[in-house]
Amino acid sequence: MNSELLNTFVMLSELRSFTKTAQRLLVSQSTVSKRIDDLERELGAALVVRNKKGVKLTPHGSVFLNYAEELLQLEQTARQAVLSDSSGYGCITVGCVTSLYVCRICDSLIAFQKSCPDISLHICNGGSNQMLNLLYDCKIDACIGFFPFRENNYHCRELADEEVVLATGPGNNAYPGGISIEELRRVPLIRDELTYLADPEWFEYIYSGEGKTVAYIDTGSMSAPFLTSGIGYGFLLKSQADRLVADGALRIIDILGWDRLKIKCYLIYRSLGSDDQEKFIRYMSSK
Repeated sequence: MNSELLNTFVMLSELRSFTKTAQRLLVSQSTVSKRIDDLERELGAALVVRNKKGVKLTPHGSVFLNYAEELLQLEQTARQAVLSDSSGYGCITVGCVTSLYVCRICDSLIAFQKSCPDISLHICNGGSNQMLNLLYDCKIDACIGFFPFRENNYHCRELADEEVVLATGPGNNAYPGGISIEELRRVPLIRDELTYLADPEWFEYIYSGEGKTVAYIDTGSMSAPFLTSGIGYGFLLKSQADRLVADGALRIIDILGWDRLKIKCYLIYRSLGSDDQEKFIRYMSSK
């Protein structure tokens, strides 16, 4: 019995849908069905039944659900104990969306490590779904990303919000008094998936204009090198843009008649499995 099977069963019990569970875990529906079949075969009992409304736990499934959650939590606790070194140092494993780590969270993690030097940080980066899947599989203690996740057995706390700004290279002196939305639809743009999250409908309108998309970047914050090199216009998180403006490497342009957009970031974790994890959650939530 492995954590992949257990996690799939727990997720299915929460979502009550093979389709939604497959979408959440980024696997095919047949994979979810096989995992449940394998688990039922291993236990020798039916855990779920399908009906017109979706999925329902059998009496055996309802009993086993509590044990599955306890086993996943025990695995997380055991992993923390193993990762803690012999000198008594604790360990927290954190998954963070790459763009968020680069723009904001890295400084907070450094500050945490300085304030709690007896706790070692293991940090992994990637996309939002990738980080959530690591959390599902109990391979990380906490996930920091842009999507609120408020399923059963998980806690979700808003950490901060980030303003989105329009930027271009320092040698581009166009639009000194600001740019209108219609003018923005005609300039060469660098499109990225991070700032798009602030308001997909608004950004889709902007990107559907006559202006050429000079680059498409699926990892947010990575458009900055193009902009500082004088290529086109693009959107950045203000915290990242301000640093480049201070260095003379970037210029921010006001968008006329535009209510500034913000992106929220969230801290997600399953439950507090150790004192070290509690310290980390409490510290990050206070920033």
